[in-house]
Amino acid sequence: MNGHSESVHIETTEQINIDIVKDSLKEAKGIS
Repeated sequence: MNGHSESVHIETTEQINIDIVKDSLKEAKGIS
């Protein structure tokens, strides 16, 4: 169970990182 919740946490963290990158790209396009 511990390993399962860790893998789910990693997937969630990766999804959040993707969202942050997308937001950063949007801001960069707005600045340039």
